[in-house]
Amino acid sequence: SLLTNSVNINVEIVPAFKEPGYEGEKFEATAKVNGVEYPNFAAAVEAVNAGDAGTYNVVLQGTTTWETGNAGGGANKCFTNPESTINLDLNGKSLTMTGSGGFVNAGKTNITNGTIIDKTAYAYERGETSWEFTYLEFEGGEYTFDNVTFNNSVMFEGSKTTANNCVFKGIATLASHQSEEYCLWISNGDVHLNGCKFSNGYRGVKAHEQYKKERQIKIAIDGCEFYDLSGKAAVLTDQQVVSCDIKNCIFRDVQPGGQGMYAYHSYTSLKPTVSNCRVVFTTAEGLVKFAKQVNESTVSANYGAKNQLVFELGSDIDLDGIDWEPIGQTGHGQFNGVFDGKNHTIKNLTINKISTDNLVVAGFFGWLNFGAEIKNIKFDGVKITSTSYSGVVAGYMEGLDSYDTYIDNCHVNNAVISSKVNGGAKGAKVGGIVGMMTQYKDVFVKNCSVSNTSIDAARDAGQVVGATYYEDHVVNCKATNVTVKANGTGDGSNIRNELIGRVI
Repeated sequence: SLLTNSVNINVEIVPAFKEPGYEGEKFEATAKVNGVEYPNFAAAVEAVNAGDAGTYNVVLQGTTTWETGNAGGGANKCFTNPESTINLDLNGKSLTMTGSGGFVNAGKTNITNGTIIDKTAYAYERGETSWEFTYLEFEGGEYTFDNVTFNNSVMFEGSKTTANNCVFKGIATLASHQSEEYCLWISNGDVHLNGCKFSNGYRGVKAHEQYKKERQIKIAIDGCEFYDLSGKAAVLTDQQVVSCDIKNCIFRDVQPGGQGMYAYHSYTSLKPTVSNCRVVFTTAEGLVKFAKQVNESTVSANYGAKNQLVFELGSDIDLDGIDWEPIGQTGHGQFNGVFDGKNHTIKNLTINKISTDNLVVAGFFGWLNFGAEIKNIKFDGVKITSTSYSGVVAGYMEGLDSYDTYIDNCHVNNAVISSKVNGGAKGAKVGGIVGMMTQYKDVFVKNCSVSNTSIDAARDAGQVVGATYYEDHVVNCKATNVTVKANGTGDGSNIRNELIGRVI
């Protein structure tokens, strides 16, 4: 009636009501408990803790902060009502914890759909000098998390915890004591992590309980992804861990642990099980560290189990300016795993392997052991200077009748390869793809090509394969604009401008 009245109405806009935050909310930040509104999250927590045992449905109505108090027994705890079931719906909002409280529940707690932030991590409040870097602890009973993001680390120490499609972020800004930082610390219970992501810190998962010896930690990690972690061991296991099963996971540009495995590092005799996991490289630095790990390790045979770790390229990688050390060396850790380039290109590969030892190998891979599978890699711009067993993909490959070793769908363009006699090194066994294929029957090179390449050697050199025991094990390969010639340092035998230099 005011709008239709014939009188003149003056409307005054009060400036205070132009400020943000006055959008119809009853309080600055509200929460509901079983449909009843409370002015803030702390009031909702108090109502639940004071109530009888039962089921409580708590819903955030706005982004809020919970002041939990000082450290120790005097700190406020969230949802301490015993034998209750708490369903906390973050409702797409953020809950920030300040203080040193935590979640303690003797019953069940289900938390969904939002972000939980540990604002006062030890890293900030204590000047990065404490060994523990999180206040945010979930202890007591059973917990289930669905689609929750944890910022600045978190600890699980309930009797049973399940996290589905959650994100765990560490503290990437640490200036000191970074090696003690983690995205998730597991200190108790049976923990299942499904489809989660771990990033932005030093470690992904730390499983360890030093003080309470009666605890047992069991971990199952399935379909998770680890990336942007600066330290070794995406998963670290230590005291009180009795089992750890890691499967269907991706480790992107992470570093290996001391056992040579990219999936874990164990400080005890426990050896976690790893199955169907992928290690993905997107940087030259990652590939250099990978080569170093294989070459210095005596446990590279772990990679031979096809369902443990598969190594992949996640992008094209330029190795310009790097003096490449081949992956797998004579007398060291030979590579016998699976490496899938996913049709990405390695550019500007440069190798200098000069020695008087005839067993020195030169290639992106040096020595491929039984069970190795190298596939779907492109190389563009290669320069190899060597004294024996040289090929762009691999210098030397061997197998056993029960283990296929093969190079499949690898392609070389714009390569210059030269291998000369040097003392005991014969300058022999040189090819565009591989230098030498041994006498074992299950060694194959298939669906490969070499183009725009020049090769010179002392003897035993071909466009694709330098020497092999089985001509029919080089399958569906081709060479385009490839020249193979003798360099005059040896007798020049079996230098052929054909796919295979020598069939032994």
